[in-house]
Amino acid sequence: MDIKHNLYGIFPTPIYISKLNKFTKKELNYVDKLSLNINKNMGNVSSKNSYVLNDKPFNNIKKQLLNH
Repeated sequence: MDIKHNLYGIFPTPIYISKLNKFTKKELNYVDKLSLNINKNMGNVSSKNSYVLNDKPFNNIKKQLLNH
């Protein structure tokens, strides 16, 4: 008996990779300040600010990300 079959990826996981410009000293200093204001859970850490890209020091990074 000859059975024909096909395989379809109906839930694929696309991955986009790109390089952004390097972080400036101003941006890196801001990241250091953010690390002082975090929520700690069992096994992970998160920023209390969920909208860091809206903060002025990250304007350039946000523009780059939106362009992509």
